[in-house]
Amino acid sequence: MKKFTLLKKLKAATRPLTAFGLASIVAVLLAGCSNITYDVQRTWQYFLQDRSDAEYSQEQIDNLPVTAFYGQIEGAPRTVVLLGFADQTTEIPRLSWIAGGRQSFSTEYARIVTTSGLAMNLIAMSNIAEDPLRCIVRMPSRCASQWVRQIDMTGKGSAALTGTETLISEFEKFGPELMVLPNGDEKLVYRIEETGRFVFARQPFTNQFWIEPDGHVVKSKQTMMPHTNAIELTQLKWMGRDGN
Repeated sequence: MKKFTLLKKLKAATRPLTAFGLASIVAVLLAGCSNITYDVQRTWQYFLQDRSDAEYSQEQIDNLPVTAFYGQIEGAPRTVVLLGFADQTTEIPRLSWIAGGRQSFSTEYARIVTTSGLAMNLIAMSNIAEDPLRCIVRMPSRCASQWVRQIDMTGKGSAALTGTETLISEFEKFGPELMVLPNGDEKLVYRIEETGRFVFARQPFTNQFWIEPDGHVVKSKQTMMPHTNAIELTQLKWMGRDGN
């Protein structure tokens, strides 16, 4: 893949997107190239110098060439998160996402199951197949209302937590209610509230998921590990859905 052609396509597709957004798209497209040149990597790093909150207009959202969400760690600037890869080898596809610089994470049915590049990272999660989130909207009477899982985590620095934690949580469904997405679309959604605790850390948590009647998740707010801030994801554009 020629770097000139790649950058030319990026500028045409994303103008006038924020620098953070352009950097994210570079990351996704570079993932499909067998040869990543040093010059293109330097260009990517240059765009990452802008750390302001991402704010896309309707035109910019329409011009996004890939599935995208706003992503924000509580207390940090908002960025744009782009879908990089979908692993279809599992019963529920595992989606890999790229956020800004070297941060990335993967989801199964909108649940964040691994992260990379953060101060604290989620390495693995057990019992994912039993997550009630997968069926609670469409078949609530057949779904478990409680979920027990273990996570492996690792962190940077002497004060960071590293090891295994147990989570116990319960689920409750609210709605339907109307939600307006950043692109102006109005969605009828159910809000799934997961309340639980980190057993060893003795810390409570609350996760929320806003889900359309067919099971598609358009927004979530999740705390994956003890003593970490929640991550909020809000759909900007989902390719192949709603005519996109």
